Amino acid sequence: MEDRRKVRKSQTPDEDSVKRRSFAEIYKLNEDDASMSCPFEYMKDSYLETVPDEPVDLICECFSQPPPWCDVVFNFAHYVHGQLCRVAPEATALELREAGTVNLGFWAQWKEQVQASACMTWVDKTFELLQSFSGGRVCSNFVSTKGELTAKRVYGSNYPRLVQLKRKYDPENFFHLNQNILPK
Repeated sequence: MEDRRKVRKSQTPDEDSVKRRSFAEIYKLNEDDASMSCPFEYMKDSYLETVPDEPVDLICECFSQPPPWCDVVFNFAHYVHGQLCRVAPEATALELREAGTVNLGFWAQWKEQVQASACMTWVDKTFELLQSFSGGRVCSNFVSTKGELTAKRVYGSNYPRLVQLKRKYDPENFFHLNQNILPK
């Protein structure tokens, strides 16, 4: 609760929707999103292994200093708990099952192409600063970048096993419109 107050003091949010929600509610959250008027967007995320004061302070600092023409958003989501933690990390593609971790998605939106470099640099810098709290892990739902490094960050220790499966079942890389695993 104290962390929430600290975040709210650093900036006045355009929308504050912190509350428990059903899956159906979450699924429909962006249906009427007015921010879609920004044609450019760049996003990243980090899984925070813990949420002590340091990452909250860092988040407040980063989100108080974006480029002036960027609309920035951050979203604490995917709090890992309950049944998800009872599944073995190697049982599925995604190993992130440690109780108490939280996904922080963040992004910038802007209207003019010439603003891209500054906005994307802000997102990248924020991402790098958060890595000491994340163990380098990301969620496949909140990243604009693709490639082997991103896939390794998404799938973690399951990545080598998934490469073997890809070689066996999809050597032509037909299924590639995701955080792609190349059938090396």
